[in-house]
Amino acid sequence: MIVDKTTRLNVMLTQVELDLYRLRVGETRYLDTLIDDVEAVRRLLDDIGRLYVVQWPETQGPYQSLLERYPVFEGKVSSLATAQDADFARQYTVEALSQAVAMHENVSRINRRAHEHAQREQVALTDRLRWLILGGALGGVFI
Repeated sequence: MIVDKTTRLNVMLTQVELDLYRLRVGETRYLDTLIDDVEAVRRLLDDIGRLYVVQWPETQGPYQSLLERYPVFEGKVSSLATAQDADFARQYTVEALSQAVAMHENVSRINRRAHEHAQREQVALTDRLRWLILGGALGGVFI
């Protein structure tokens, strides 16, 4: 679940970056898409926040950083959407891109920790299953 959500968040952040690059080269028709994508990022952050995984010590920091960066990121995108001056719009675009890249890094950290945790759980489960099978086999021999 967490891996799926963090992967989707990374995809959305990549889409936002693409929208920002398109705006940077003057393709203004991507502004509405950008705003929708930023809202989707917010929803995914909220979804991830409901998962127990973000309460782990190794994921709390990256998730907190995401929560702190998001309002700045959203503010830059909002400023970009209302900017009348082309120079200001370029500045907001660069700043929003910078925030998106930093958010990507934090999402990747959470994703990596979740993968590591899932692998540890899988190994532990496999070990328990082996002992169960061995116990059952030995029990069948002695009966």
